[in-house]
This record gives sequence, C-alpha cells and structure tokens, in this order.
Amino acid sequence: EYYLDHLIDGTRNDRGEIFLDYRNNGEDITDNKHLVLYGHNLADGTKFHNLTKLKKEENYYNSPIMLRNPAPVPQYFELPQDWRGRAVQFYPAYCALPDKVLLLPEEVKVLELTDKKLPFEETFQIRDGKYFFPASKAVTPGVAPQIAELHRIANIKFSKITYDEENGNLLFSLNTPYRCNPLEMRLACRKKCDLRVVASRYAGIRTSGASFAPGVTKIQNGVPGYGESRNPDFIYDKEDEFYSIPVPPGGETYYCFFFGKGFKKEDFELWCFGYQDAGRTGLDWDGTVLDFDKSLPPSHPAGFPIAEKLEL
Repeated sequence: EYYLDHLIDGTRNDRGEIFLDYRNNGEDITDNKHLVLYGHNLADGTKFHNLTKLKKEENYYNSPIMLRNPAPVPQYFELPQDWRGRAVQFYPAYCALPDKVLLLPEEVKVLELTDKKLPFEETFQIRDGKYFFPASKAVTPGVAPQIAELHRIANIKFSKITYDEENGNLLFSLNTPYRCNPLEMRLACRKKCDLRVVASRYAGIRTSGASFAPGVTKIQNGVPGYGESRNPDFIYDKEDEFYSIPVPPGGETYYCFFFGKGFKKEDFELWCFGYQDAGRTGLDWDGTVLDFDKSLPPSHPAGFPIAEKLEL
C-alpha cells in the first residue's frame, strides 16, 4: 500500500503510483495468467481512465491493440480484413496503417480501430503542444528540411547492387536520411557463413584506400527478451544466423559483404532500419486527436521508425 501515496522515488504524493501485486512473482511474471495492478482512478483521467470504458461491451471490442515483432529482423504483418481502413496507429507515432504493416525488430506498435480521421496524411507526433513530422519530410514551407531540396534524402535506399554468387560477394551503396538516431543493418543468414564486411564513404570500395571494417555483432538467436520465458510467435531455425552492422546516418556509404563461396542470394536477407528524428519546427496542435480527451499517449522518444530491405 506504500505506493498509494508515494512516488517511486519515495516522495510522498497523494496521487501515488501504479504498482503490481507482490504475489505476481517477478521471475515468472510471464507465466502468470492474471496480473493484479493497484493505483488510483483519478478524476482527471490520467490513470486507468480508459479502463472505465470497458464497462460497455461495444468499447471492449474497440480497445487499443498492440502489435509486436519478436524477430531480430523486420517483419510484415497483414491486417485482418475487418481492420482494414479503420486501423489508426498512435504509438510510436500517429498514422493510418496500410493493409500490410512493417514492424522493426522488437518494435511495438499500438493502434485502435476507428472511423475517425487524423488531421494529416503524413505520420506525426505531438509534443509540447505542437505537431512534429519526420525531419526529412516537407509538410509546409515552414515545416521542411533546412537544406536545399537537391541534397534531401527522404528515405533509406539501397542501390548499385551486384552479387557474385560464385564467390559470395555482395556490393551495394546505401543512402540514408540525415537526423537519424543510430541506424543499423540486420542480416539474416539461412545457413552458417564466415561473414566479413568492408565499408567506405567513397565509390570504388575495393580500390579507394579509404575503406574501413565496421563492427559486426552476431545476435544469438532464440534468446527471449522483455521478460519472456518463451516466445511462440517466432520460430528460429538452428542454422539461422543474425548479424548487426552499424550505419552512419546521412549521405551515401558503400559496402562489400563477403559470405564465402557457394553462398546463394536465397541464403540471406538484409535490412537497414532505425528511427528518424522529428523536424526542428512544428505546427500548433488544436488540442484534439482521436478519442484522447484527457491525456495523450507518449510518442517514441527516438522518433519515427524507418526501414528498407535490399532486393536482389
């Protein structure tokens, strides 16, 4: 009962905190069929407010929906037929969802089914009383990248792709937007390989003399995260290998991947992904969005998710 009138840092506060019943064992929390939470249902609607709507049956079927990708590489999720045209995401940012939704590795998206429309076709976040948009997007003359249009890079793009299947060498260039939080590539190999990666900011990666070896981290597959003791949503093949390679944001970088002889293009899948910052300027928020009349859900602090797959 301590946290009914204390904050997590020990400060006395009549609003208290939301806390979990001690009988829900933390080590086996995912095996508990019921989690018991305590806290005040405040009159201003800042805690448990939306739960009161579930007293009505029609609201039960229109509750927020969470999607999560447990895989170490991006995946697509196809919306059920009765969701299509009504699925509106509000975390990590606001947008109307397409029929086929791309989720980054370990990403969580939260949406609701509604006939209400968002004020913009472009994805946005609401912070400090303003609408903010991805830094690479031009929404109005005043809300646009602060560089000449010639130098703007709107999306991640793989290009100049060649693959030598006999020797297992992949060459490509990668263009990435500016003002991105750490970007990375994720590589999924369907069989074991002796991977080496070389990169350069200059064309002619093999002869420029200005190449470098970016850090390559092998991701151990099948390891549960986020407190899960097991994850039935993604089945790993024991032969699958996953790697993470950092990517510098902004501009063009050239890469050469060495897989080894006999490594076919069907044996791997390569993605680049990350989060793009919001622009420096925004538009005034009018105070309403969807059904949030008491408080707004938080936006993702890293910005807007972006991803692109290399296609051979």
